[in-house]
Amino acid sequence: MALIKCPKCESEISDTEKICPNCKIVLRENSKRPIIFLFVGISIFIIVLLSVAFYMSDTKSMPTDMDTDTYNLGVSALSITDDFIDTKITLSEAQTKLESITSSLDQLYVTNKNKVTLSVKEDVTSISTIMQSSSTYKYTSSTVTEKRNLLAREIYKDLR
Repeated sequence: MALIKCPKCESEISDTEKICPNCKIVLRENSKRPIIFLFVGISIFIIVLLSVAFYMSDTKSMPTDMDTDTYNLGVSALSITDDFIDTKITLSEAQTKLESITSSLDQLYVTNKNKVTLSVKEDVTSISTIMQSSSTYKYTSSTVTEKRNLLAREIYKDLR
């Protein structure tokens, strides 16, 4: 806290004073910066909120030519494949789960004869086969990711 001279009456006053105690002149206006920062902050928050809402509403919807069971099995296969790629589950765990899904898709295709079900089954089988036949993780990961994206195009527009 320093002493300054009032520009009007030239008496010495504290530099923290907003009004001169002698002549009552306003030395500095109340700052409008906090209001501006608040407005900018709220604006950014609203933009981010709207962006998230738009993104959430625009992703992962079931295709009209696919039945619910095929869709759910395909989404499960994607989740398992993602867990394998992200090394959350082992190769044998992924293969076991994918084989179960393939079997379920097989049975579903026998009953509904839907070509989309057959296509999803082929994609899941392809992922499982690549996992099984590959000897190095790097090769497996990149190739499995490619096949995973093929399956994702069948299920919904979700690419890594």
